[in-house]
Amino acid sequence: MNRREFSDYMGIPLRTLEEWESGRRKMPDYVLRLITYHTKMELFLKKKGITYEET
Repeated sequence: MNRREFSDYMGIPLRTLEEWESGRRKMPDYVLRLITYHTKMELFLKKKGITYEET
């Protein structure tokens, strides 16, 4: 997944991701926790055979 795809997938503006990566802005700690939670929940649902689609 490239930067644009990740941005779209997570609903985070691409410019914000670029600023976090360059160090111009600091990513809030809660954002990393939410991304981790989202990823773990996706894997959990996949193991259970449940598909999740955002609307």
